[in-house]
Amino acid sequence: MDDQSVLNTLTTLKGIGPWTAKVYLLMALLRPDVWPAGDLALALAIQHKKHLRKPPLAD
Repeated sequence: MDDQSVLNTLTTLKGIGPWTAKVYLLMALLRPDVWPAGDLALALAIQHKKHLRKPPLAD
């Protein structure tokens, strides 16, 4: 299943929103090209781990 199909399927389930579906793609399905936009904790963790000046936030 492609990313969009997974997102569409998961978000039809009660209690599963876009953030949860994207984190599932990222962590469970190992799709590193998916980013849960607006996840400040994840952005700060990436900033710390990669020694970035700024967190990688969506524009």
